[in-house]
Amino acid sequence: MNRRSSLKLMVSSGMSYGLMTSFSPLSLGVSEKSAEAAFLESFARVVLGDYYKNPQARLKKGAFIHCFIEQCWNKEDHQLFWESAAKLQDYCQKNYQLTFEKLSDAEQQKITTLLFDSKKHLFEEDNEWAVLTRQLVLFEFFSGQKGATEVLRHLPLPGRYEGNIPLLPTDTLFRH
Repeated sequence: MNRRSSLKLMVSSGMSYGLMTSFSPLSLGVSEKSAEAAFLESFARVVLGDYYKNPQARLKKGAFIHCFIEQCWNKEDHQLFWESAAKLQDYCQKNYQLTFEKLSDAEQQKITTLLFDSKKHLFEEDNEWAVLTRQLVLFEFFSGQKGATEVLRHLPLPGRYEGNIPLLPTDTLFRH
């Protein structure tokens, strides 16, 4: 393969990935008003905290995550995910008589803290489900514009090669 065709192939695959991630997931059959998307939206709001502010308010995090689960996971995995989500909703119904997304911010924060506590169990495999869902929320956030450009200070062109750069805990540099 010659150099031109290699570059053409790399650019076209990068462009197609960019186009796929820039479109709204709502056109793929996932409604932002569905119960699952609303549940994931409220969970994302708790996980992201102050970073939840969405610069593109029309693109909902819950709808994107719901679409990702339904279209990128196999049937057994997303069935297991939704069964665990239903167990969390049952816990909220039993203890608060409301679903997770209808709870107050303080109650949602309390339940989320309990989910990540390995010593307390709200339901079977709650900690694993919470960690997986947090990973999905962070994947959505850092693949979006605000997460990649403002939080991580994305530099699209790499600088010169430096083999070992000491980083401080406050450094948030991100390069491809």
